[in-house]
Amino acid sequence: MTRRGGRRDFLFDDLVNLSPIDIENIHLKLKKNFATKEAIREEKQAERKQLLDFVKELRNLLLAPSRGPEISELISKLQIEQSNKNAAEKLRDEINERVPPKQNQIIKSLKDRHKLLWTISNKMIEIPSLEEEIELFESFFEYQAMYEVKIQATEQEEIWREASKQIKKIFDAIKKFELEGIDETKLLQLKEQFPEQNIIGWETVEIASNQIAELEKWSEEWRRDKRSEHKEIQRIEAFLRITEEEKRKESLKIKSEEIREKVETGGTLSLDDLSALISTGEISKISEPKIKNTAKDKTNKKVKKQKSSTKRGALRSKKESSKHGGND
Repeated sequence: MTRRGGRRDFLFDDLVNLSPIDIENIHLKLKKNFATKEAIREEKQAERKQLLDFVKELRNLLLAPSRGPEISELISKLQIEQSNKNAAEKLRDEINERVPPKQNQIIKSLKDRHKLLWTISNKMIEIPSLEEEIELFESFFEYQAMYEVKIQATEQEEIWREASKQIKKIFDAIKKFELEGIDETKLLQLKEQFPEQNIIGWETVEIASNQIAELEKWSEEWRRDKRSEHKEIQRIEAFLRITEEEKRKESLKIKSEEIREKVETGGTLSLDDLSALISTGEISKISEPKIKNTAKDKTNKKVKKQKSSTKRGALRSKKESSKHGGND
């Protein structure tokens, strides 16, 4: 029986009523599916790497300054804007790491603290202590300092956005040249290296980039599913180990009963028989009765000996008495 939301009350509640063959089939199916997906993942990783290499080589060819003076000038502008974007992104991230709260949250906190400071003189009943007032001022100045730092992150964000816009414009201008002025020798070498690709310019780069994104999406989904599938395989294998152990114990129990019968009938035990008795703990049950019977036999013999000694004493006394009586 399972709880709402797919949670189980018992780890193996969906397996206990299945036959061993059905469980084995489920286990084999899961392992086969897991191995198949792992093989597909390796193929997709190899395909992704090949596409990345292709896009890198093609971009280098399309962005070669040797294509002409106009393209060379655009490429120089592109490099400047890319440098500005990277610098702004780095500084923005560093500031955000130092001051995690968002700017609107800091502004709200400042307004709340300013209101408390502004209304201190109007509190006729509850006048804050000196310590409370100092703490309130310190908190206000702290948020004020955070705000001044956070403004810099906002400025860097604006620089990053503007650089991104300029990069897009420059790329659009470069794309209009298509394959004009490209090195034909290097282009031919690239086509020979990647014969499955139809190189027609920047559109080819875009198509290959989309393919890379799809491969990465599949790999990410498989990474998530892989954990759950691996856990399911381990769960079924644990259940199979438990059932095998129960079968083994039951088999040993049956065998130990047969061995006990053999002992009772005076049969000879083999090493396997002794091992089975030790595994099940039944060996003590076989040896205990022997110990008890031996002790009982010793007690019976002792009592018997004592009784027979008393009899012999009594007979001698009777003869001696008769003998003495006759002499008298």
